Amino acid sequence: MKSAVQAFKLAQGFFIIPIMMAFSGLIWMEGKNVDFVVAIVLTVGLIVAFAGCIEGRLATKLSLLSRIVLLVSAFAMLVHQPYVNTVGLALIVMITLFNIRSSKNENALASKVI
Repeated sequence: MKSAVQAFKLAQGFFIIPIMMAFSGLIWMEGKNVDFVVAIVLTVGLIVAFAGCIEGRLATKLSLLSRIVLLVSAFAMLVHQPYVNTVGLALIVMITLFNIRSSKNENALASKVI
């Protein structure tokens, strides 16, 4: 079972990117360049959210609530509504930044102990 979970984690990009190509403007180059950039940002946010949710950590260990919020935010990236995408992406960015900040605080505490 552990190898199946590890294989799923490694292969997530292989199914996330085609899904985003189908559900967003990632494949349509005829539109505006802004739509293409937004699709790339949403895809990166989706990959970060799924990775954090599945792995249980970004820079440090995530709480169960953070993992659930990342999962809901990842599914929000698949909805083709700008407001839902914005809220989902904002949640992903906030959790990621909070997690990175927590990591720096833990490193600072560890260096003071030593």
